[in-house]
Amino acid sequence: MLPQKRPKLLQKQFMVYKEIDRRYELHSKQLATRGDVEAVRSEVAKIDTKLAEAETRLIRSMAENQRWTIAAIGIIVALVAAIQKLIP
Repeated sequence: MLPQKRPKLLQKQFMVYKEIDRRYELHSKQLATRGDVEAVRSEVAKIDTKLAEAETRLIRSMAENQRWTIAAIGIIVALVAAIQKLIP
């Protein structure tokens, strides 16, 4: 009896292995390798660097804008004062 059951057992094992291979093949397309993860980390680091540079440029331009605004207000105040002195 044992020899007759053995082919069925082997066939069942083969089917189990075949099912495992099929499932692994489905998931292997969705899994990320260490290389994939490192590539994504590298891209994120580049984006973070670019974002920090853009933020720095924005802050500098805002400071420059504030300086020009304050200078323009000062000039306007000086012009108004000069005009008031000219008009009796």
